[in-house]
Amino acid sequence: MLIGQTPNLPGHTPDCLADNPNDVEKCGMSLDEAIQPSVRQGEAAAAAALGWTYVDPSVWLCAHDCPPLAYSTLLYMDDHHVTVAATELLRPQFVAAVGLDPAD
Repeated sequence: MLIGQTPNLPGHTPDCLADNPNDVEKCGMSLDEAIQPSVRQGEAAAAAALGWTYVDPSVWLCAHDCPPLAYSTLLYMDDHHVTVAATELLRPQFVAAVGLDPAD
């Protein structure tokens, strides 16, 4: 299994949010800016060539845009590492993607 990279947001997310409390959109960006489509395609192709499953976490963090927050939860501890709280939000998607029992 190959787990793809998470989006790379502009700068340190907590600092950006502190500097822009009334305009948090400044701290996010589009998915194609956060991860170049060719990178995601390359990851998927590499996994396929090896016969591995490819899991793209960016689709869980971004629709068209990659926000710094979801449901009032800080998603990133810096520019691309997700917070513990974000992992809890993403747990159902990850469990399903890797084929684990949701009860575990």
